[in-house]
Amino acid sequence: MFTYKYGFDVINGNKQECMLMVANFNQMGEMRDHWTPYNTETDIPRADYQDRNLTSRFVEDGSFIRLQSINLSYKLPSDAAQSIGLNSFQLYSNIDNVFLWTKYTGFDPEVSVARGQRAITSQNLDYGAYPRTLNVTFGVKIGF
Repeated sequence: MFTYKYGFDVINGNKQECMLMVANFNQMGEMRDHWTPYNTETDIPRADYQDRNLTSRFVEDGSFIRLQSINLSYKLPSDAAQSIGLNSFQLYSNIDNVFLWTKYTGFDPEVSVARGQRAITSQNLDYGAYPRTLNVTFGVKIGF
């Protein structure tokens, strides 16, 4: 099953945090090209320890297409199942959150969490949330 969402924005708060010049934070690679008196031809602001404000710089297009799930099953024909002493035999598998196509540079444009707060005010704010996991399920149904 495919799902999609088109034409909405996400604030990439994780990117903003990784562009702060705080000693205990990792830095984004693009910070190598930040503004300096010797590098004025850049769109990356100067390194500033105190600049913790979210700006439109971190607003990104959140449009995406997601392969949400794949369901596969195989049911042994009745006569084959009965030949091994069963009424029925079925193998199945389900895979959730298979793939995401997006230009959003964060983990997942559908994430809307602000440091653990789940409120209407934090929708479309990606700030410290974990991305969705890939879930794989296998099973067997046996009828006696």
